[in-house]
Amino acid sequence: MTDEVPTYRLAVIGETGASAAGGVAVAEPESGRREPSGRWRRWGVLLAVLLLVPAAGAVWWVGRGTVEAGSGADAPDAATTGWMFALQYGDESSARRHVDSADVDDVWERWAADLTDAGATLTVGAAPDGTPMTTVVDGDRATITEWWRMVLHADGASYGTESRAWTFEVVRRGNGWWITSVQPPPWCGPDGYVRC
Repeated sequence: MTDEVPTYRLAVIGETGASAAGGVAVAEPESGRREPSGRWRRWGVLLAVLLLVPAAGAVWWVGRGTVEAGSGADAPDAATTGWMFALQYGDESSARRHVDSADVDDVWERWAADLTDAGATLTVGAAPDGTPMTTVVDGDRATITEWWRMVLHADGASYGTESRAWTFEVVRRGNGWWITSVQPPPWCGPDGYVRC
């Protein structure tokens, strides 16, 4: 309810009215609700469209990300390489994208913390025979070995280590491939990245 005071319109009744003497008739007040003009109606529709389209896009994006996060990788090496790049860049959400094991998450957390503490980064390396990766697929299982180097930054200088092998076990479930285990090289020692 509004606080508007109704206004009455006075009209003079002419000769065609009930009183030829020119009486006064009172017209009822107009309703306080007015229909919007065509221009304002168009602006309202345009505003609604401008607000709903981005909202619908956001719902689609979240839904798409949820489906992708639970779909597995297209190929076994796509899962493992994606995991290693996530480790390289410290991208935790991407690291868990194609993982089906809490042990793999534990390896990621430990290595991410160690790399940060050491001020080191991982880069793609190569095996002694020159191959950066080997993939052995046996039905719905695959073993992937990727070779990665570590770059250490200390005292204003950087130096790279020898390439070391990371071995992954990957399984196919439905249309996607999932990482079930990771065997990283040791951090230090004769087969590790650094001498301790």
